[in-house]
Amino acid sequence: MRRVQLDVDEERLPPDLASRLVLYGIPAAVGVVAVWQQWRLTDPGAIGAGCALMAGILFTAFTQLASLRDRLEDRHESIGESSRRLFRETAAHLLVGALASATESIVLIVASGVRAHPDDKMNVASTAIVLPIAVYVFLLFIMAIRKMYAAYLRVFEGGRYLRATRKTGR
Repeated sequence: MRRVQLDVDEERLPPDLASRLVLYGIPAAVGVVAVWQQWRLTDPGAIGAGCALMAGILFTAFTQLASLRDRLEDRHESIGESSRRLFRETAAHLLVGALASATESIVLIVASGVRAHPDDKMNVASTAIVLPIAVYVFLLFIMAIRKMYAAYLRVFEGGRYLRATRKTGR
């Protein structure tokens, strides 16, 4: 099987260990605390609806990002490799978040159909699965927003942050 060489950055950045610790450590801690404290979901339907909505939002954001990159590539000869990297990373985060949200919705649907009453062990197990995924998706969403803003600034503002406007006395 032949591997396809993609257009990637020549310089390889070291992994951001602090980000990885936050992205994986906080959800893992939430899962451990959920099992330890025997947390139970009282209304999994509401959380399931929120998860399905978040999956749709993240997937829609991905399609908007892909459309924006396509329009930028048509308008400009090149948007720069660092901007392309930001677009690629953001797209990956959005798709992983959409997949995690969809998985979370499926777990909630199955758990809602299987559990006999709110005090059984299945409720504790589903809570211990669902809450870390929800925290993970939330953190991915924050990362994607920051990367999308950075890509926007790099393409449209030359990489400079926008100045805060000062209110005048008028």
